[in-house]
Amino acid sequence: MIDEDLSGFLEDHGVECSVGAVDFMGIKDAPDEEIPAGAVSAQSSMANLRMLTSDVVRAGIKAGTPILVAGLPYKARNPMREDDGVFSLVPLSKGAP
Repeated sequence: MIDEDLSGFLEDHGVECSVGAVDFMGIKDAPDEEIPAGAVSAQSSMANLRMLTSDVVRAGIKAGTPILVAGLPYKARNPMREDDGVFSLVPLSKGAP
């Protein structure tokens, strides 16, 4: 793995996030997905947060962890490491205001 500072990438494309007193940057995305259901299908938007895996560990993010993303409340679902593990994708559910 190449040792590089990826914080610039997150600063250019991300939003401020926090879990308790732990602040970090993340990239929120909400792509539409088609969900097949037999002869018909449905479309759904799945919000997720791409962030550094080291921040997932530092903030102790796991299923049910409350996360503020750009000031809006969400709850984390199970984080998943991507590719070489530097970044993780954290699926989000809307949290209580």
